[in-house]
Amino acid sequence: NNNNEILAVLNCHLEGNPSKSVIRVRQLQNSLKELKQKYTHHQVVICGDFNCQLGQSPCSTYLHYGSCPKHIHCTEFGRPLDEDQINELDKNIQQHGYNFFSAYPIELMTRDPLE
Repeated sequence: NNNNEILAVLNCHLEGNPSKSVIRVRQLQNSLKELKQKYTHHQVVICGDFNCQLGQSPCSTYLHYGSCPKHIHCTEFGRPLDEDQINELDKNIQQHGYNFFSAYPIELMTRDPLE
């Protein structure tokens, strides 16, 4: 079996409370960490219900950048994160080490979903 041909699929249903951004990112972090530790694979597809805004949420930031650095402005359903959430994400979320790309067009990630 050639590891360059193995595709891992991670299906998520993350925490639904809009104020629980840090928990959602931790759920993603734990899932990716477990995937990397338990299985040998070449590519990953992540799908499911992220319960967050596409493009500007901490989950989108984590998947895109590999972490949630403080200098990247995140919002959750149009509301800025509080200082404790920002610090928690910046200091305690480890790099995931993948190079992810979104399947969604850029227009969907930059438009306000509440419009």
